[in-house]
Amino acid sequence: TRDGENCCDNCVCTLSECMCGDIYYAASCPPACGLCICTLSYPPGCRCVDINPSYCHTPCTESRKA
Repeated sequence: TRDGENCCDNCVCTLSECMCGDIYYAASCPPACGLCICTLSYPPGCRCVDINPSYCHTPCTESRKA
């Protein structure tokens, strides 16, 4: 509920790193980073993961609101 809303659900790429964000960016992520999961923490966080964690291990804080 609340924790799910605070957590981003999209996996995006910045430069050459994968991160999670609630806003869709024009940049496309490599196939290795296609899943964004929520971490049970407070505040709730999220990370990009896939079959190859070596490509997606960058943690992500809750979605920033500019």
